[in-house]
Amino acid sequence: GGGQRREPRMQRGENGFAWCGHICHATPRLTFVSRVFGLMKASRNQAVGGKMLLDPHRLEEQLREATAIDTGVRDAYLTFAHARFPGETTVRPAGHGYIERELRFEAKGDWLYSAVLNQKWVLWYFRKPALNAGLIDPGETKERFPVSEETSRGEIKLRVRGSAEALAVLKWVGAE
Repeated sequence: GGGQRREPRMQRGENGFAWCGHICHATPRLTFVSRVFGLMKASRNQAVGGKMLLDPHRLEEQLREATAIDTGVRDAYLTFAHARFPGETTVRPAGHGYIERELRFEAKGDWLYSAVLNQKWVLWYFRKPALNAGLIDPGETKERFPVSEETSRGEIKLRVRGSAEALAVLKWVGAE
């Protein structure tokens, strides 16, 4: 019916993060992120159950454990985590074995992109399913990002060191 929508209540987590289903505000060290995502509303994430970012608590754990990460790199990772994609693409914090802090960008069962958090950069992968589906043209992508490299598996990887670069990558893949 025409009832008013209530915003979720804020809950303060460790390290100054405030949660309302996703990061809404952060410590002063992350003020860029709070400005970029300060207007985030529930309607912004429309994929699975109203959210593109799955498991925000896992994202909080990843960042809490990442104590030696450059601020710009952390901002880039958060930019990727809160990206809006067309369609049903979801962003899932994950990790396995050697790679503990990763975001997986998935649609219809395909793992299209990946962002791996390191101390000095976020390693972004344009993965085979995105390349094979024609979502990303390898030649044009290498031209757009000349410092990118092709992996032995035929994927394209790129070191992202700040939120401006993260936004450029997201724009390239049709997200914001």
